[in-house]
Amino acid sequence: MRGTVIKLRASGIESHLWFVVSNPDPETNRVLVFNLTDFANYPSSRCVLEIGDHPRITMRSSVRYFSPKIWDATVLQKQIAAGIFEQFQNASEAVISKIISGAYEDDTPEICFHYLPPRPA
Repeated sequence: MRGTVIKLRASGIESHLWFVVSNPDPETNRVLVFNLTDFANYPSSRCVLEIGDHPRITMRSSVRYFSPKIWDATVLQKQIAAGIFEQFQNASEAVISKIISGAYEDDTPEICFHYLPPRPA
């Protein structure tokens, strides 16, 4: 699951991308997921992604560390299969590492650190 990139399919609403940054936790089967927002909405984010960092990024974007999701991996896979979420090309390991690094420096909720992979070297 690490590296999975999805977007909620919502009629009439332009939703933002979500990046799965962890593999399923062996005890809970949960994954940690962060979404993007327009850079103008969150310029202080510790991780800014640019056009070209992923094919679906169309503008300078910030990772919203203050509103992550911890989702059951099996449920998420079923929601993707059911078309609730649209799945795109996986993020590169470089992008996922950049998001993880930023999580250690930003206002990431404490509960997330159980699911957050170690800080990249």
